Order: sequence, then structure tokens, then C-alpha cells
Amino acid sequence: GFADAQIQVYVYWLLGKFYQTGDEHGHAMGLYKCLQSLGVSIGFWLTPPTRLSASHQLALSSAVYVVGTILAFGQLPK
Repeated sequence: GFADAQIQVYVYWLLGKFYQTGDEHGHAMGLYKCLQSLGVSIGFWLTPPTRLSASHQLALSSAVYVVGTILAFGQLPK
């Protein structure tokens, strides 16, 4: 929940910085949402509950959250 929201805000901020005009921003958002949906679909396909327990899913999600937070802090303006 929180990690997903944090990543979304960060990506939206980056897209806002990279693409200034409305048309460019719209195309970038469409591509991002397409890739996001593809990633979610692949993720669900690769980790069914019978192959990866709930506790392992929680641990992996937490690790991704920590790595994402550390990487986000590296992009903050100085």
C-alpha cells in the first residue's frame, strides 16, 4: 500500500520534470500505465500463492520498499 503510493508519486514527479507539454506528458503517462499493467500481470503470473508464501511475499515487498526509498532519496534536489 504505502510503498506503491510512494513509487507512484515519485514516477509522476519524474514524468512532470521530463515532459513539460501536455501532449508529451499524456503520451508518457500512457506508456507508463501500459508498462505498469504489464509488470503487474507478469508479477501475478510469476508469484502465485502456491509457489511463494504470504510471509515471503511480505518480505520481498518490504525489501523493494526499502530499496525504492533509498533510491528516491538519491534523486532529491540538493
